[in-house]
Order: sequence, then structure tokens, then C-alpha cells
Amino acid sequence: MGGGGSTTRNITMEEDPDTGMVKVSEDVLRRMLGQEEQPTGFSESDELSPHRIKHIEDKWQSRLNATERKWQERLKTVEDRNANTFEINAEEFKKAAEEVEAKFIKQSHVPICQNLQDEVVKCFTENPTQTLKCSQQVKDFTRCVDQARMSIVTKKSLGS
Repeated sequence: MGGGGSTTRNITMEEDPDTGMVKVSEDVLRRMLGQEEQPTGFSESDELSPHRIKHIEDKWQSRLNATERKWQERLKTVEDRNANTFEINAEEFKKAAEEVEAKFIKQSHVPICQNLQDEVVKCFTENPTQTLKCSQQVKDFTRCVDQARMSIVTKKSLGS
């Protein structure tokens, strides 16, 4: 049922107890380096020379450095894209905030009955223990505020 063509490989590794070196075959080494297998006279029990080990280490370090550079470039690209997106979103947010502020927050208004309000405050200040003396000023101020309120409500109902 299998598709055939599958290859079974046996890998035997030995560690030399005296030197701590691991012995692998040239074929295993080539597979580790991603090279094609080539028949050689190198046997599984042959040791790798220090020069050969250094060459393998250098090759792996080179691959590691290349991979790291590639990921650093990708990371920089993503960071740049995120910075651009952030700037765009910040500008859009600023515009939206300015629109909301213009519509709702910064509506200018003229104080209603300011002169009568000042008279009430002055009266209460001059008569802190006899506030009933200020009742006429309070009535005048209240009447003025009610009239202003009715005027605003009338304008809104006519404008709608």
C-alpha cells in the first residue's frame, strides 16, 4: 500500500569517553549540512578532525547569522508598517476628536441674565445673615432665566 521509494537510514553515534567526541558518518554530516549524499570511503566509526568540526561550526554559524538577518529585516518591516499604521490612526483620531469637540464641546454661549446674577451675589455678600432681603433680586433673576429658557425652547421648536 505504500508509495515505495521510502528510505530507511540507520544512524549510529558513539561518544569517545576519553575525548568526549561524537563520531558520525560523512553521510550524516552531509545530511546535517543539507548536501547530497555521496559515496565515500569514510566509515561510521571515523572521527571528525578538529578542522572539519570547525568547518561545520562555521557553516552552521553562517546559516544562523543569515537566518537572524532575514528575521531582523522582517521584524523591521513589520515595525515600520506598524509605525505608519499608528501615525495614520493617530491622525484620524485627532481629526475625529476635533470634529466632536467642534460639534459638542466648544459651543459658545452668552451668559444669561448676568447683570441680575451679579446683583443676587452682591446682595447675599452684603447680607450674609439676612438673605430674605435679597428675595426681590432672586425673583428678578429667576424670572429672567425662565424667560431665556422659554425663548430657547421656542426657537428650537420652530427650527425643528
